[in-house]
Amino acid sequence: MDILKFINSKDIRKHLKDIDYKFNSLEAAWLIYQCRDATIDEKHKAWNELIDTMPDCKIEERYFTDSQESLHDYLKQYMKVENKLIKEFYDEKHTDTFDFDKPFVYKFEYIYKNGNVFDWTTVFSCFDALFESIMEPEEDVVFIKCTKMQIDRLERFPAIAYLTPKFDILKFDPGPIEDKADEKIYCGVFEGLWFEFPTPFKKGDIVWDPNNLKTNGTCGGPFVMTGFCLDDVESEKEKENVRKNVDFSHMYAKGIFLNEDGSFYDDKMWSYMDLEFYEHELFGAQRTLIALSNFLKDEIDPALFARAYHQILTAGYAKQCMPGDYSDTGLELAGLPVEKNETENC
Repeated sequence: MDILKFINSKDIRKHLKDIDYKFNSLEAAWLIYQCRDATIDEKHKAWNELIDTMPDCKIEERYFTDSQESLHDYLKQYMKVENKLIKEFYDEKHTDTFDFDKPFVYKFEYIYKNGNVFDWTTVFSCFDALFESIMEPEEDVVFIKCTKMQIDRLERFPAIAYLTPKFDILKFDPGPIEDKADEKIYCGVFEGLWFEFPTPFKKGDIVWDPNNLKTNGTCGGPFVMTGFCLDDVESEKEKENVRKNVDFSHMYAKGIFLNEDGSFYDDKMWSYMDLEFYEHELFGAQRTLIALSNFLKDEIDPALFARAYHQILTAGYAKQCMPGDYSDTGLELAGLPVEKNETENC
């Protein structure tokens, strides 16, 4: 089966294809699980194909992973529990609490490509009522967030389904699961796993997670990569301990990120398997990342890096301070530079 299509990053996908990487069954199952673009139906189809075509294996116990004697059996249980939870999500059941009949309602939000959110102020009595009230989402809607909640009840962790514009479920968070056995199956294995896949990225590369467009202290936008989880660990014994005990949250990439004011900060992004090379042009303060990248790659010396950083930021500040309420003639009379567009320069 083609596991590569379930890898979120196009650059990691290409790299693993180029080196002819061979996935074991557990790696394949996890990659299907974490894929952002595959619907739950597509994931179930892929897992069933995995069960039919790839060897079975044991899932070893980890700090946040319950051991499983058979990966194949576990996947069957997981899909059964997930189907059950989704069926409950669609069910418009009522719950008697304090002698009141409290119905569940559904709330929808549209998430757009640019990160904007449109919040439908209406709540719906059942999931299907949405189709009777609105048209099919616009083309630039990436996904729909559907929250199921109970009237008159404070709920910290409601059930949430993330849907495609065609209303197929991409990701599902059922909230608290009442059945402890189901909870153990649904929440007690995949999130506790950790993998060390080869990547094409090296220290000093300018990379990003294309799905995290936030900036200013939230690890969004382009950044200069400095390493991965194991780069923090010195001895081989400690590295082996990490491999055996850490969970998915440690599949991070470290880097130097940029605040909107041009200052740098060190942080870690969530999953290195989402990383791609940043192939767009860098503007304004973002150009300091070019200098930092080449400094970390030993292409320029510290003095040139410092001077470039200062020059880029001061040039940007000077541009921001340029009077914008005067004509070009007025600026020329004041001895201030006037920017010429390409047509004017020809």
